[in-house]
Amino acid sequence: MPTILRYDGYRFFFYSNDHYPIHIHVEKGNCTLKFNITPLELVSNYNFNNKEVKQIREIIENNEVLIINKSQIAKDLSFRDGMIIVHLTDGRELAVPIEWFVKLRSASHEELNNWRFIGDGIGIHWASLDEDILIENLIV
Repeated sequence: MPTILRYDGYRFFFYSNDHYPIHIHVEKGNCTLKFNITPLELVSNYNFNNKEVKQIREIIENNEVLIINKSQIAKDLSFRDGMIIVHLTDGRELAVPIEWFVKLRSASHEELNNWRFIGDGIGIHWASLDEDILIENLIV
């Protein structure tokens, strides 16, 4: 459980390999709660009073270190072993089976490599195949 911030007796942390949506846990004494980050909303609360919940919300809003901002922008694309490999600007790589996309699964090597980014990397477009993929849909 990496701790990202200690503030006013509160410990802000997340669990390694935790699930989506992106969220943060907070504890102090025998109290704990969880906030989703985007949008910022209280998910669960055990023993914190309303004043403390409001204070914790303000701490999260005022501390950028708590806002985990993972990129949904592609910077490159490649193909390997029946997979589309999407290289994101934050350094991550997504590997997605070509089989997921009807128009891509029967495409030739030349057709697959004839792509361009949409909106500086928010999507991928294959004009000859009339296929478009939004990067955020591959992540969620």
